[in-house]
Amino acid sequence: MSSIGTGYDLAASTFSPDGRIFQVEYAAKAVESSVTVIALSSKKGVVVAVDQPIPSKLDIEGANSRIMRINNKIGFVGSGLFPDVFALCDYARDESRKYYKEFDRPLTVKKLAGKVAEHVHIYTLGISRPFGASTFILSWDEKVAEHVHIYTLGISRPFGASTFILSWDEKVGSSIYCIESSGQCYKYFGWAIGKNAQAAKTEIEKVQEIDGQSNLGKEELIKRAIHVLLTTREEGTTGHRIKMGWIGEDSNEVFEGINQSEVDKLEEEVSQQMEDEED
Repeated sequence: MSSIGTGYDLAASTFSPDGRIFQVEYAAKAVESSVTVIALSSKKGVVVAVDQPIPSKLDIEGANSRIMRINNKIGFVGSGLFPDVFALCDYARDESRKYYKEFDRPLTVKKLAGKVAEHVHIYTLGISRPFGASTFILSWDEKVAEHVHIYTLGISRPFGASTFILSWDEKVGSSIYCIESSGQCYKYFGWAIGKNAQAAKTEIEKVQEIDGQSNLGKEELIKRAIHVLLTTREEGTTGHRIKMGWIGEDSNEVFEGINQSEVDKLEEEVSQQMEDEED
C-alpha cells in the first residue's frame, strides 16, 4: 500500500485531499490483473474475445465462461473478479426481465448499459460518502422516475470488474458499451479491458476502422481479434485458450458463443500467418 493513500484508502467513503478514491482505484487494479477481453465491431456485427487461462486439465469446457447473454439480443462479457462479473450479469438480466414485464418490449442496450453503470457507481459510494460532482437536474417525470436509496448498502466495496455489454441490430448497427469499475460508461467501436489492455488498445487502433463502418464479416473480425490477443499475449504464456462470442447478420441478431473448434482452427491460421510475416 502506497504511503500516499495511508488513511484515505480504508473505505470508498473517503476522498483523499487531491480528490482520489483509492478503493475505486484498487478495484481497477483487480481488473488490470485479470484476463484480457477485447471487442471489435463492423457494419455486420460485433465480436468479443477472451484470452482465458485454463486452470486445470480437469476443467470442463464452457464452465465458468465469462461470455454470457443478458437475453437473445444482448451479450455480456467481463474481466476482473469472476463472482463480481457474474453478479453484474445477473443484475443486468434481472433489469432486462423487469423492463420487459412492465413495458412489454425489450430494454435497449443503451438503457441497460446506463442501469448497470449506475448500479456499479452506487457501490463506489461506500458508507454514503459525499458525491464528488456538481450537477444540473433539468427535468423530472413522476411516472418514470426511479429512486435509488444508497443508505441501504451499508458497508460495501466497489465491484472489482469491468464489463462489455454488446448488441447489434439492422437499425442501430453495432453497440459496444464498456462499464468500468468506477461506474463510468462509454460506447466504443473497439476496446480492451483486463491484463495488457493498453497494448491491446494500441493494436485495436491499428486494425479497427475509425468510423466503425468496415464491412468485415464474422470470420475476418474473429481473425482480427485473435491477432490482437496473440500479439499482446506475454511471451512464454501457456495454458491459455481464446473464447469468443458474436452477434450480427450471420447470427440473425442473436448473441451466441462461437464454436471452440472454429476458434481454434482460425487461431492456428492467424498464428501461422504471424510466423510467416516474421520470417
